[in-house]
Amino acid sequence: MSLTAFLLSSIVFLALLLVLLLVYKNRLERGEIVGSYHKEEEKKSLNIRLIELPSAIESLNNNRLRENSKELFDVYKILDYKNDEKEYQNNSWHSWQVSFLVAMYKRDLELFLPDIEKVFHREIINESFENLEAEMKKFIKKYQAEVKIDKTKDALCKDLIWNAQEVATMMCYLSRYKNTTKDNA
Repeated sequence: MSLTAFLLSSIVFLALLLVLLLVYKNRLERGEIVGSYHKEEEKKSLNIRLIELPSAIESLNNNRLRENSKELFDVYKILDYKNDEKEYQNNSWHSWQVSFLVAMYKRDLELFLPDIEKVFHREIINESFENLEAEMKKFIKKYQAEVKIDKTKDALCKDLIWNAQEVATMMCYLSRYKNTTKDNA
């Protein structure tokens, strides 16, 4: 084999390899190929410390944040979503309220909620912690994509994009979460 023929076949081989790699990359980006590498990247893609919140909520100490979140639970309980399926699916919770729950998640805080069996639907209470955590991450992505944190409190209070099921899932997750680190604030 001559040197020219060898170089030509090497160039053709590299070109084919490049085309195959580009096709594979394109299919991977479109989600057609889901391998363990892709799943690991997806798990790592959400850094909860980088979640941005309205500055008024960021400035709250942990105790005040817990109090506000507990007040949300009290409102949820009064509205009795467990017995009103229609309202359960309606977007009647606003982004200002949900920001408190997201802040709890961001700070790794547990939310003590008594008698959740009387307040939440059975399917949420019986959900595994892993499934609740996956749902929580989905809601965080929704929050990041749809909530404009630079809006005023009044504007965020008009931003009704959350339903009672989402709020219940977040609260249930936070009630099951156990922070193993010391919380001094």
